[in-house]
Amino acid sequence: MNSQKYVFTVLLVCLTALLWSLDLFFGVSEFGKKDSIAFWAGVQNIVNGENPYDPERILEVQQLENSSQTSPQVFLNPPWSIPIFIPFFSSTFIVSTLIWKFSTVLFLLLSVVSFRDIFLNSKCSFGVLSLLAILHQPIFHLLHVGQNSFLLLFCCLFTFKNFYSRPLLAGIACSVLSIKPQGVFLLGLLLILESFKRRNYVFLVSGLLGFLFLNGAVLVLRPEIFYNWRSIELNPLNYVNSSLPSVLKLFLQNVTGEIYGWPSFILPGGAILLVTLLFLKGKLKLDNNGFLLTLLLSSLFCPYIFFYEYTLLLPLSLYLFSRISRIDLEFSEKRFDVYLLIVLNIAGVFITSLNPSLLTGIWVPLLLGLTWLGMWYSNRLSPRSALS
Repeated sequence: MNSQKYVFTVLLVCLTALLWSLDLFFGVSEFGKKDSIAFWAGVQNIVNGENPYDPERILEVQQLENSSQTSPQVFLNPPWSIPIFIPFFSSTFIVSTLIWKFSTVLFLLLSVVSFRDIFLNSKCSFGVLSLLAILHQPIFHLLHVGQNSFLLLFCCLFTFKNFYSRPLLAGIACSVLSIKPQGVFLLGLLLILESFKRRNYVFLVSGLLGFLFLNGAVLVLRPEIFYNWRSIELNPLNYVNSSLPSVLKLFLQNVTGEIYGWPSFILPGGAILLVTLLFLKGKLKLDNNGFLLTLLLSSLFCPYIFFYEYTLLLPLSLYLFSRISRIDLEFSEKRFDVYLLIVLNIAGVFITSLNPSLLTGIWVPLLLGLTWLGMWYSNRLSPRSALS
């Protein structure tokens, strides 16, 4: 146990130091600061009584750190996300960026620990799992733009792990997922259905109270915050992104010349109906495979998703790696399919280098889903417990 804590500490220090050292080679608007400067400017505005969604005011604040910036990197997250961002971005931009990068590494490693405890019963080397986690290519894009989906991933794993044993804490952690629900909407649905089935009302009430607390906190800071948010002209549903609805919309636009909005509602709605029916028929339940399956389907069928948000699929990626190599992850026992999965991930780096935010990113859930299906078909791993 002490050796695992030692490995955790060493990785935390080394990876954080690596990220911080990159600041020496990139400018203010470069590595890890594209989105984090938007978070910082939004927090600075609201703590000073200003509108965090005002592009002009956002630009003024951002130019204090980067005088060459000519257009604002706007803050788009919902109002209830602001209380979560405040502890990270209340200081100067340099200090806030360092804290943000440290928290990114921390939540990554905590997610790996949680995955190992849930799926592998602590039987696997934490160091090996951490190295395999870094192979999950969306991580590089997440670090580049300065996002922190690992906070959401850790909350997903914490919620799932403690759903039955500590429903109060699980509900509070689940409320954090509301800041970006699109990537986990089917998992959230499964949690709600299971709560009603098991009469786990503590989870539902604590989750609701956590969400209301976040909204109440931001309303105290700025009562008109929701009006400010609704005034934003940018609509993420109009973005070309990595989801299947976006792919279908682009395909229909190229074929017919018309822009259709229905894929952004029909496909997610169909996925919600499918998950609900499978649950009611007893063919889908909240177990390990049900957790992974709903994460995968959420990533595929959500109205919009950006490439870095596929870091939420890290548990499935680690699960496939670990199962292929027979749990113990001994490198001497790796077979051809392990190398194939690694090669495909490396190929994905070059594919997504074209434009990692757009359609090329859909290879991530498709690759993982097809790998899982292939393993089931070859009887190496059966997701049957989630579908029977």
